Amino acid sequence: MKQPASVLLTLSTIMFKVVSALDSRMPIKKIQVGQVWKKEDSGDSYLVTKVYNEALATFAVLRKTGSETDAPLRVKVGHAGASPTLPGFRFAQESEEF
Repeated sequence: MKQPASVLLTLSTIMFKVVSALDSRMPIKKIQVGQVWKKEDSGDSYLVTKVYNEALATFAVLRKTGSETDAPLRVKVGHAGASPTLPGFRFAQESEEF
């Protein structure tokens, strides 16, 4: 007896469908070490290596991925409503480009 054709769903396929169903511009709740952000003008990826408070402001230290010789960037954390932002950067996990 022949089995009916079935669809094989892999974990990556299921996760892609779940992520695609969510709004890709969903705000992040917190900037954390290990997150990857893309520079808006060049599209280069940067890794958050440190987040710290100085006086009344929060700063993130970003290092360009794949380039250990470039100086790290120090970026003041902004806010869009209740969501933190890095001016000139977009959260890389919002896209399928990582």
